[in-house]
Amino acid sequence: MQATELELHGGHGSDQAMNRLPVPAKYTSPEVAAIPGVAGSVARTYEAFARDLRTRSTDSLDFSCALERHQRIQEISEESKNH
Repeated sequence: MQATELELHGGHGSDQAMNRLPVPAKYTSPEVAAIPGVAGSVARTYEAFARDLRTRSTDSLDFSCALERHQRIQEISEESKNH
């Protein structure tokens, strides 16, 4: 779960200015998009779970993704102690 607000910036074509790129509307509902901070992150997570249940897709992250991420963090942590 993302606990901070992130923004993606970039240019398009010959425009080299780094402008904020909006999240396409298809990725979140207006109600959830309006919720700030950690509460919004939780709402987006539940929205993704609900979409998976409705459509029988597996697009949202699940426990196995979290487990894998924590295993990688543990490996990095242990490796850094050896150097």
